[in-house]
Amino acid sequence: MTPLKIQKTEYADKVYLRLELTHEQNQRLEKLKALRSHKHSIESLLVEFIEKELKNYENTKFKLSNSKNPRQIPKRLRNSVLKSSGYKCQFPGCESKYFLQIDHIHPVRRGGKQNPENLQVLCATHNQQKG
Repeated sequence: MTPLKIQKTEYADKVYLRLELTHEQNQRLEKLKALRSHKHSIESLLVEFIEKELKNYENTKFKLSNSKNPRQIPKRLRNSVLKSSGYKCQFPGCESKYFLQIDHIHPVRRGGKQNPENLQVLCATHNQQKG
């Protein structure tokens, strides 16, 4: 479920976010707050969620970088593909610059090669959708 609307206003020392939710989304947020024993404000829940997600992402990234997987994309090739994509998701209509992943267009297990022509940059969401 995505919020109805998010407005973001940036200043030199802070950023203001205005979030519009449906009544159902707000009820779910209040339920989470209640489950957390009312000890958290909505702001602290958001900060805690962000920190948890970043930690999960960093742990995953670290594990992948130490992998002995023979299909792992060399750093130089990875950087080249990222640069040629403009450091953006290449899924049509998406220009996300966050959580970018290098994807084999034709999977290695099906004979796909480890070359720039067979690699594309996708955000994590679109890479997962591709399956």
